[in-house]
Amino acid sequence: KQWYQRRVAITAGGLFILYEGLEEGAKQLGRALAEGANATVGARYGSAAGEVAEDSIHSVVNVGLTYGQAKQLGKKALVAKTAKSTAAEVVRHNAPGDKK
Repeated sequence: KQWYQRRVAITAGGLFILYEGLEEGAKQLGRALAEGANATVGARYGSAAGEVAEDSIHSVVNVGLTYGQAKQLGKKALVAKTAKSTAAEVVRHNAPGDKK
């Protein structure tokens, strides 16, 4: 019904997509760092040391992601709830046969 309702729904959805993209980027960066550490440390100190280095970096990345998710849990839920309720309102107000 109102242009700003659509704008809010689009913005909320965009922020959610941005957040997910940043999270996935962090995961990919962590995987690349772990693989690089494995190759570098493994070449110098042996394959067992390389695997320990890779596992250590994976652990640090997982702890960081878990902390970030726990910290953002409330914000993420709020954005999702706002996006869903706004989208429902837009659909409800723009339904066929709706008298404006």
